[in-house]
Amino acid sequence: MPTKALCQTLDQKKEHSFRLIDSGPFKFRTNNIIHVFLEACETKIYDQMTFPCIFYHTILGGIHPKYFAQNLGHLLSITILKSFKKEGAKYCIGVATSEASLKLHLKLPNINIIDKVPYERFFDHGRKPFENVLGENKFAYPFIIDLDKY
Repeated sequence: MPTKALCQTLDQKKEHSFRLIDSGPFKFRTNNIIHVFLEACETKIYDQMTFPCIFYHTILGGIHPKYFAQNLGHLLSITILKSFKKEGAKYCIGVATSEASLKLHLKLPNINIIDKVPYERFFDHGRKPFENVLGENKFAYPFIIDLDKY
């Protein structure tokens, strides 16, 4: 269960991001950068939750282009939400990491977008690690779904 210490704003968290990246849980630094960014995005989510509770964190990876426009992402997401609810979870939380992902997530029932976090505000030792890898994607969107309303 997260504590209030974990529930900092992105601005507060970015001051310590490089230390978290350097000591991150993954072998590759890129994975640690993504992990810390997603964790920083999610800090405001916990303010929307009632503790104690069971919650699941989800991330929708991607759908192979061959299967685009077949509603697979939405069907997969709905199936996962049903599974979480069946397991007794109160919330599903996550981050939509692109405009396309946000569009898909907005189709889910009772989703609440918590924030709009610009990638450009995240630094790794003074550098912007997402500057050249995101294309048109400028924001990440942390969200929460209250499964009791589902």
